[in-house]
Amino acid sequence: MLVLAFKDHPQFSAFGGQAEDSGGGEGANGAASSLERRRIVPSSKVFIEGTIMVSRANQQSHDAMVRRVRNHLQSHLFTDIKADLPGDEQPLLLYWQATGKGHIPDVTGKYGSVTYIFEIETEDTIKSEHTRDQLILFSANAKQYGKKLVVVVPAGWSGVTKGQLALWRIDADVWEA
Repeated sequence: MLVLAFKDHPQFSAFGGQAEDSGGGEGANGAASSLERRRIVPSSKVFIEGTIMVSRANQQSHDAMVRRVRNHLQSHLFTDIKADLPGDEQPLLLYWQATGKGHIPDVTGKYGSVTYIFEIETEDTIKSEHTRDQLILFSANAKQYGKKLVVVVPAGWSGVTKGQLALWRIDADVWEA
């Protein structure tokens, strides 16, 4: 069961946002953006130039949490849900325009007009440099385009995760799964 206990959950508040960049390099106001996105082949095993793929000790647990989040979103009126799982439509790669380096979120979905970026972390990844790099990018993208970033962690790990996010100065909600 997914525990949803934070003040900005879509069932409890409305959150307005700007239109999302379609990858043309311009934000909603027409200014050049520092972040772009591009569509890639749907497979979590694909290596992309400038994208680091990481192996985790607990991949099965991670994938089960990704499925749980995807299923939760489907049952709570989210639309345009994409998950980085075999057989699912993969989320778009988010990358830094200056370097081309980027990461694929674990799950994305829309609630009303707001796009949510979900990154699932397990006990063995929450403090890793790879996680830090992902979350800095996803947080910047969320801030630039009026999205919401949510980090999903195993039950009992929200306190550790919130502390790590504060240390890294990353603005994100934390859900426990």
